[in-house]
Amino acid sequence: MITEREIQMLAKLSKLRLTEEEKERMIAEMSDIVAFADTINQNLSSGREDIATEESAVDYETLRADEVQPSFSPEELLANAESENDYFLVRRNSTK
Repeated sequence: MITEREIQMLAKLSKLRLTEEEKERMIAEMSDIVAFADTINQNLSSGREDIATEESAVDYETLRADEVQPSFSPEELLANAESENDYFLVRRNSTK
């Protein structure tokens, strides 16, 4: 289980200010995520590599074929953006 201290440390590292309600919700959500990861690890460490069930298996016969579709050119994508050499320019947001 995730502790309140761990959530406080994550919030500090993330520069977030959490209310008591948000902390409680984060503890519950993060605990669920860790429990799910533990379940996966247990299945993998027990030698069971196929953890999918028949209900969750994908029916590949019903999927559509992958086809190349027309897309935008780099010029069209960058038309309204600040760019250089076909790349978006991202300015550093310095608040220090």
